[in-house]
Amino acid sequence: MNNRIRKLREEARLSQAEIATLLHVDEASVSRWEGGSRPLSPAVIEKLAKIFKIPSWQLFFDRKGLRHLTSRSADSSKGVLA
Repeated sequence: MNNRIRKLREEARLSQAEIATLLHVDEASVSRWEGGSRPLSPAVIEKLAKIFKIPSWQLFFDRKGLRHLTSRSADSSKGVLA
């Protein structure tokens, strides 16, 4: 997910400092989220989703990743792990 947050932030043309300001946190927190060294709270997930104007699940997966996960889930429910 950390690369996903960075990608979304860059696509939105926002700096880590700007995200930090919008979330009322310090820039180091944003850096740690993007680096994967600090987990996101549910509240931060919802706030980031609103900032990026996406459903919260898209912080974890893009559509391609979701399709892959869904197909793996369907295969595993049939007794076959993809």
